[in-house]
Amino acid sequence: MHLVFLTPDPEPQGGGHDFNAGLIPALRALGHEVTHAHELTSPVPRGAIPVVDGMVLPALESGFDALLAHDPVAVIHHVSAAAGREAARRDAVRAAEARMLPRMRRVVATSAPVAERLHAEFGVTSPHILHPGLPDLPRSLPGPCRILCAAVLTPRKGHDRLLRALARLTDLDWTLTLAGDARRDPPHAGTVDALLDELGLRGRVTTLYDPAPAALDAAWRDATLFALASQWEGWPAAVAEALRRGIPVAALATPGITALVPQSAGIVCAPGDDPTWGKALRRAIFDSDLRAALAEGAWAAGAALPGWPAQAAAFATLLRS
Repeated sequence: MHLVFLTPDPEPQGGGHDFNAGLIPALRALGHEVTHAHELTSPVPRGAIPVVDGMVLPALESGFDALLAHDPVAVIHHVSAAAGREAARRDAVRAAEARMLPRMRRVVATSAPVAERLHAEFGVTSPHILHPGLPDLPRSLPGPCRILCAAVLTPRKGHDRLLRALARLTDLDWTLTLAGDARRDPPHAGTVDALLDELGLRGRVTTLYDPAPAALDAAWRDATLFALASQWEGWPAAVAEALRRGIPVAALATPGITALVPQSAGIVCAPGDDPTWGKALRRAIFDSDLRAALAEGAWAAGAALPGWPAQAAAFATLLRS
């Protein structure tokens, strides 16, 4: 097959970027021809299948009828991901998606929660679900409680909730690394920085904003606990990576996380229950034996997650349908 991937330019760091970076080489390894374009400046070659990242879908509406002639597939990581925070822009993007998505024969969601929203909010009757794959990753080594929160700096990720909980646990021995894209929402990144000063956590917390791959990998290798206080997750890619590396997880019970993290691999608390969240973090930090047991569970759970060759093969099968 010849596939033409249409993705944003520039392509922001995050789930969509990682999905394309993993899937495209795996498809090529299976013998498929893959062209990667950032915009539709020339006609789609005859017989090629357009694979449209959800972030660029609204921008293609003016030429949508011509695109439909090639039986494209849309890949949706988050509903209305292209909208940003401006209300008028969000309304326009949702309206375009509502006009376009139901007309596409094949729509792929990268998580069950996103598939449910596509059906409920946009009338997509049978969205396919294809979770991102994972590469083989080295196992994290045991040691003192070194917490990692790898997440884009936006309000939804709950950095404030995590920091406020940890500020009540300064009698324990822990460090935290905050790693993630700070360019998506610079005012929020500034709020997180100010909160570190307000809570007196500068000596405990390392900020690794917009990290280079080598620096982020070093942070992953050093971590012995992964923490995330996100209020909503579709496919929690960073949580999946933590499991793949054998790092236990402390997180809030969003649909994507409860489906991914077994009790043997982490501590998952109800959103909004701050006392229980604080107690869970205290136990995970204080009890090194518990962390060791959860690390074994995380390693087993991570080993069961699919790799990119399997997901590329599943995607190719879907495109033949």
